[in-house]
Amino acid sequence: MAELVGVVLFGSVARGEADRASDIDLLVIVDDDKTTARRTVQSVVSDLEDQRFEGNRYTFQPLIELTDSANRIGNQLRPQFDAGITLVGSDQLSELRTEV
Repeated sequence: MAELVGVVLFGSVARGEADRASDIDLLVIVDDDKTTARRTVQSVVSDLEDQRFEGNRYTFQPLIELTDSANRIGNQLRPQFDAGITLVGSDQLSELRTEV
């Protein structure tokens, strides 16, 4: 994904409230083709879900947004940005977090 803007971990894992049944919620912001990004992210997620971490397997729930759509629906993404943990950051992601 050449135009990855950022990845934010959100939900119960980010809040420190997760248990073994919790899924891992990821907000992935891209600045290119969403369809291509979705395929790439799904491939990575499939690989991760096949792995065991401390003997456990986890389910990932990626939410993929383009920077343009994230700006438009920023109020809906505010909870993810407010309580989320940045895993992959960029100047563009920082600006987006500030704007929404």
